[in-house]
Amino acid sequence: MPGAARPRAAAQGFGVIEATGTTISTGTAEAALCDSGWQEVTVDDCGTPLDVGRTRRLFNRMQREALAVRDGGCMWPECQQAPAFTEAHHIEHWKRDRGRTDLDNGILLCRFHHLLLHNNHWAVRRETDGRFWLTPPSTIDPDRVAIPLESKNLLTRARQRRRGAEAGARTGAIVDTNAGDIPSLMRATRFAGSPG
Repeated sequence: MPGAARPRAAAQGFGVIEATGTTISTGTAEAALCDSGWQEVTVDDCGTPLDVGRTRRLFNRMQREALAVRDGGCMWPECQQAPAFTEAHHIEHWKRDRGRTDLDNGILLCRFHHLLLHNNHWAVRRETDGRFWLTPPSTIDPDRVAIPLESKNLLTRARQRRRGAEAGARTGAIVDTNAGDIPSLMRATRFAGSPG
């Protein structure tokens, strides 16, 4: 029948009543959510929280480890600071934008570049496909042309490029097939505000 609502597929999984530890069906959990407040928390295979929303301001140890694997160090162009010497930056700022403390809202920056970003009005954004872009302030680039940021982790970078090539093939976009070779991985451009 046209315009009729399709039956929704039953959600898989289960819920747990925190106070008692009682296991409940997904349907019962969903019904309870309609009548109460809730906070979504994403956990890894061991149950360790990775995405904590607005329940915590600072990224926890497990989140920082996940960011270290993804980003491979400071994501600022040309910066070679290792993950141990970085800070997790909220792309959507915690206070100003009410940003969440979730992996997709975090990026690793060394202390120097973290302060440079905040104090000189640089901006970072993340596309839905996972790519990061750094936008300079108008005092450095009046056109504010965004600069692509790539992971310093070569395995993550190769996976991101492969995913981009697959997306390009689906959309008919022109893709640089040499983007994965070592010389192009090592190429860098100097940007105002970069040390050295």
